[in-house]
Amino acid sequence: MLGIVIAFIGALIAWSGTAVLGSLLSREPRLSHGGWLAAMAGMALALSAAAAGYAVGFNAPIFRFYQLGAGLFAPLALAWAIVELSAPRLRLRWAARLALSFLVLVPAVVLLLDPVQGAFEAALPTPGDHYDLLPNAVLTLVHVFVCGVIVAAVIRFGLRVREGAAEMLPVLIGLGLAAGAAVLQILVSRLGLGVFGLLLLTAAVGLVWTVPARVRQGLSGARRPARGRQRARRGRRAADDDDYDYDYDEGTGYVESVGYDDGYDDDGFDDYRDDHAGLRAEPEPEPEPEPPPPPPRGRRHRAAAAAPPDASLSAPAGPPAAARPPRPLYGMITIYSVQPGQNASFDEIMAQAAAETGRSGPDTLIYACHTVPAAPQQRIVYALYRDRPAYERHLATPHMRRFAELSRLCVAGSSVIELQLTSAEAAPDVLAALGVTGGV
Repeated sequence: MLGIVIAFIGALIAWSGTAVLGSLLSREPRLSHGGWLAAMAGMALALSAAAAGYAVGFNAPIFRFYQLGAGLFAPLALAWAIVELSAPRLRLRWAARLALSFLVLVPAVVLLLDPVQGAFEAALPTPGDHYDLLPNAVLTLVHVFVCGVIVAAVIRFGLRVREGAAEMLPVLIGLGLAAGAAVLQILVSRLGLGVFGLLLLTAAVGLVWTVPARVRQGLSGARRPARGRQRARRGRRAADDDDYDYDYDEGTGYVESVGYDDGYDDDGFDDYRDDHAGLRAEPEPEPEPEPPPPPPRGRRHRAAAAAPPDASLSAPAGPPAAARPPRPLYGMITIYSVQPGQNASFDEIMAQAAAETGRSGPDTLIYACHTVPAAPQQRIVYALYRDRPAYERHLATPHMRRFAELSRLCVAGSSVIELQLTSAEAAPDVLAALGVTGGV
């Protein structure tokens, strides 16, 4: 009697969770949500079969449906959802989908058609007691695959959190809950465990129910990285001297010590000269003049230190910039195909990436995202860089790595077109902003 009550309550909770996750999938059509829904439906099937078995006695059909739900569909559905969240590349996700399709179809046929042997008792049946060698082998293969997917995903997100991506911690917690649910399903389907097994299956239902909320919390936090509430205050060695400066990184929220501030860059050259050197097409062949001595520090000398640099230092030696050949500007067009229902999420992620790109440095000349009125699911990004190394540096920035990680959850596919600028014309102010004189 106790087994009937526990199995019935667990099945009722599981079917309710199936309805809730189905509603979530209709509002937010994502493949990972489909995985959570399928896992919940598999556990509902298993608990319903267990309730029927405790009520009328276990037999071959009830045993088959119980194993299909608890031993096959639910663990593989969790593995599918985890792959959709954690696989870094689209090709890898497609390969995992093909493997999952094979692991669903072939074992399902084997479990449904292979003969069932042995007498059933008034407890949860196990495959080792009633299936032959082949069904047990395919179930073992499925369970090993699921455990491998879980371990790989937990390691990947764990390393990201350890490297400083604290916003991904809720995702890691959600994956941990999903991993716990999968382990419980595998244990109960293989060992039975009687009434205690029913309690474990019901606990797995509760774990899966909470996973989507955790994952959505983590992804939402990653799209809106926390920023510091105020800029770091300057450290001072003495009351009248501020030898050390601290830069506040808007993108990461961390405070980095720059070191002794003597008015010069790390390479020993004047900031004003370095700022204007970017407008020249090539570096000067002549050696740079000796820099002036460091300006005096302290509050009493700030007016003198703020004076503009000598014109002889800011004017480059040699022929004018217009007489030199321009740098080979490097361009890139990326066409994204956004998944249905993910347009707003992708646009938000792209807006953050574009804003961070505008603050990251002068070598990214243009970075613009366009919508396509005739194709609402497409986004076209045009980028123009000072040269190819500038493009490679841009891809390596933290905000672009974060964009690549988050956008794959919204994008069905993308294509890239590399560009080599040969000629162009624009308004003089645009050319001046790009560091080009007299056309491209």
